[in-house]
Amino acid sequence: IFMMAIAIKVSQAIGDENYNFFVMSASDNTTNAGLAKFIASAAFFMIPVIILWVGLGVAKSMSIAGADAVVSNVKKGGKWLSGVSFAQKTYQAYRARRDQTKGDRLSNRLGTYLGNKQDQLRGVFPGYTGDRASQRFQSAESARVAEEAKLRDTANMTISELRDLAVIGDKSTQAAANLELATRGVAELKELNTVRSSFGETSQVFKQMQNKIKTYDPVTAFQGLDGKVDWTRVKEHINSNQFDLKKINSNSLRNSEFMNILFDENAVDAKSIERIRNSGNADAIKGGLKELAAKSKNIKSEKDKAIHLAAFAQIGDMVDTGSNTVNEVFANKVFSSLDRDTAKRIKSETVRKHANRLSAYVKPSAYKDIVLGINDNKAAKELNTAMQNAKGTANAEAINRVANTDPNLRHITNNPKPLPSKKPKTKTP
Repeated sequence: IFMMAIAIKVSQAIGDENYNFFVMSASDNTTNAGLAKFIASAAFFMIPVIILWVGLGVAKSMSIAGADAVVSNVKKGGKWLSGVSFAQKTYQAYRARRDQTKGDRLSNRLGTYLGNKQDQLRGVFPGYTGDRASQRFQSAESARVAEEAKLRDTANMTISELRDLAVIGDKSTQAAANLELATRGVAELKELNTVRSSFGETSQVFKQMQNKIKTYDPVTAFQGLDGKVDWTRVKEHINSNQFDLKKINSNSLRNSEFMNILFDENAVDAKSIERIRNSGNADAIKGGLKELAAKSKNIKSEKDKAIHLAAFAQIGDMVDTGSNTVNEVFANKVFSSLDRDTAKRIKSETVRKHANRLSAYVKPSAYKDIVLGINDNKAAKELNTAMQNAKGTANAEAINRVANTDPNLRHITNNPKPLPSKKPKTKTP
């Protein structure tokens, strides 16, 4: 009787105004409006039933008179519900989740729903119990997404099919599609935010999505809803054994702050950037380096020198810092470090603009490889012609000799010297 009174009071306390909470929660787990309402109603009215079952169980365990008879009669009266008591099965499922019974299947879908809801509600409370409940709830959510992925065979879907699936169905179906997109390296901020909104930033599902995206786009992976990037976590990822520069996509590479951290952490240099460059990310790399070099003005910094060298290697010209003095210092530093790889994209206008500085600082020992490695034949001729006429410094004189005497270089010029004419043979009388 006491437990019956409690059940009635609990039902009254919940009231109609809180019924919508059950409907909304059920709607998150099914796209069928009618089924959602049924689940919500069943969940709502099952609360007092479960309380009564708890009371009967306690009464029976304490050998209270009449308890055995009540339980027996209720069991007989409930035979029409699938041959066993629906309420009892629901309570058992609820209790199974509560006690986290090992290896037992939950009794029915409603019991599972109530168990998950119990863990979700308990999870908001601090302490060991709340934490364990939250973890069980998150594990159940993650398992459901994995089940959807298996059921729909997302691994064998096309990208277009996955994108279509990601905007239909319930949140678990959408998450299954978005996780597969992330696995294939094509999920973007939109997909990440969808999972974030559906499951929350602390959920296992969101963390799985984030971990997949950070392998190829750390800037997106650690970007919040406010648009701000958590650069501390980006740096941690760069320094982890999970970071692979070859996998980083254009979105992160075009971000100058991301590039700056790469140089800060000695994760890149001109050579490594050249190795990852391809037709898909070339513009992003050039854009990120150009923006970063324009802000790198510390003439005493080896990092800033490395940035300007990497930018020159990708762009083929010096980046303007807004200061002529700084520009000249970095030009001298870059030109003295040029080799076949870092000079191959040099432009004709760069040669004309910096001819004297090139002759003064390019290493004579590297000059031949530099000229032969230039992609643009016009720029190669422009450079070698200028060096054939270089003078004024010991370095310029040394390059002049190489440019004029090396058999592989002396013909690479805009002003070829005429070959000596052959004298006609004279007949002897």
